Amino acid sequence: MPEIRETHVVWLEKDSFRVEIPRPAAAHVWTEYNHTPPETLLQRIAPANVLIVNKCRIGPAELDTCPHLEMIAITATGTDNVDLNACEARGITVKNVVNYGAHAVAEHVMASLLTLTRHIREWSDLAHDGSWSESRFFCLHTHAMRSLSSQTLGILGSGAIGQQLALFAQAFGMSVIRLERQGARQVRPGYVPFEQGLKTVDALSLHCPLNPETRGLINRKTLALMKPDAIVLNTARGGLIVFEDLLEALEAGRLGGAAIDVLDVEPPPKHHTMVRASHPRLLLTPHVAWATVEAQTTLAGRVKQNIDAFLSARPK
Repeated sequence: MPEIRETHVVWLEKDSFRVEIPRPAAAHVWTEYNHTPPETLLQRIAPANVLIVNKCRIGPAELDTCPHLEMIAITATGTDNVDLNACEARGITVKNVVNYGAHAVAEHVMASLLTLTRHIREWSDLAHDGSWSESRFFCLHTHAMRSLSSQTLGILGSGAIGQQLALFAQAFGMSVIRLERQGARQVRPGYVPFEQGLKTVDALSLHCPLNPETRGLINRKTLALMKPDAIVLNTARGGLIVFEDLLEALEAGRLGGAAIDVLDVEPPPKHHTMVRASHPRLLLTPHVAWATVEAQTTLAGRVKQNIDAFLSARPK
């Protein structure tokens, strides 16, 4: 009789979460690693029946070392770090998690937008550097501020995050428009042409996927269409923006601000253009828009659900 193996679940990147992933309901052996550097990857994944990954790259060479692998559970929405074709050819199921953090990301966008439009960082500096103390009046008027209710937010990408952001922005009294894809032959009902939208908005929030059509979408040419005091917000994918062009526009006063939560390389090297940038109207955060405790708990629970569903459907 063939040897009956216990189901071995291997979690490669425990420290990429603040919360625990609940254990599967079925009998199993659980092995987890805080972090998996490339030189240890092949050894660690070899015994897995179920592999849990966040950003570790799994391609044909890695799959060839996993004779028992049946499923890869990705603790994210993106699947670009896993070779889906190679998995399909080997009969390996791949499951990701979608729509677990729409509120979290939309909240981060609104927080960033308020920080920039209300000059929160600049006002705090003036309160601490003595400027407020030296004022002849009870307040300062160094920076002009506009209410969000007088502004138009443009959203590029109409998934769950974009829809939630629209609700938040409308609650603040903002006008919201949805931009059509660049180069689209037809404009969908409820959308405005891409170039027209760029010219109209006071703030543009990106929520579209990264693909050959969207890579470098925000560049010198498209930025030139925007109002000189407009704000660009990106919580989607770093590759959507040509960062050198963004900084050039900020420094030349042709852009009112930018809030960036994602870069093209993560974690970025210390010499990365955006890491080294120090413009007062630039907010750079380390890919944390999604990472509320609530969103992480939801994500972890859905990873368990994906594994449970797979194991329960597996032939006994």
